[in-house]
Amino acid sequence: MSLNLWLLHWLFSVRALFVVGADEALDAAQEDILGAKFWVLRDPAQPSVTAEQVRERNAIGYRVLLEVGLEQELPSFPRTVTDVLADARGWQGIGRELVRVESNARFDVLLARPDTIDQLCAPLRTRGEYSCGRERRAALNLARWREGTPTWGDDVRGYRNYMINHEVGHLLGMPHQRCPEAGGPAAVMQQQTMELDGCVAHGWPLPVEVDKLRRMRASWRK
Repeated sequence: MSLNLWLLHWLFSVRALFVVGADEALDAAQEDILGAKFWVLRDPAQPSVTAEQVRERNAIGYRVLLEVGLEQELPSFPRTVTDVLADARGWQGIGRELVRVESNARFDVLLARPDTIDQLCAPLRTRGEYSCGRERRAALNLARWREGTPTWGDDVRGYRNYMINHEVGHLLGMPHQRCPEAGGPAAVMQQQTMELDGCVAHGWPLPVEVDKLRRMRASWRK
């Protein structure tokens, strides 16, 4: 296959992952955030939820974004985010579904280069190393996404689950937690990227964290 034919095939196959109309140019799926360009993503294998469905299900909608130039992370990045946030082991336990939407989102989950993350997370000092959850964005650091961290060893896949659940936890209202018990699973809101404090790396909210968030959100409604 010639390079031109390969490129056309690639564009056709990837186009289905971008939030763009049939008659629109691909750059219509791009969004500018603090000077950085991002693709707004969808996934035909896991259809997005409409605004009406979000209301009917009393769900929390989120979008998935990818910094332009990181297309090699497709389609795995949006599928991983969707799988993690739909998992019964995650924040679904608070009694609200987390569903991917294409507009009117409560928050965004995005993957970006370390220097872009530093801009998005300021004034927090992520120093090219860390991610953050603020300003309605779970901003995930590409270096950590690809390489993991020494505290997690070779389990990059498990660490990605942790990244998503930790930063989304902040957006849902959860503060940082400490190791609940040495030798036991770490709290997902623990800063596991830096240290485990005697706990064992763990990528999902502990039942006590889910219960705490459920009670916090119930108190906000009073």
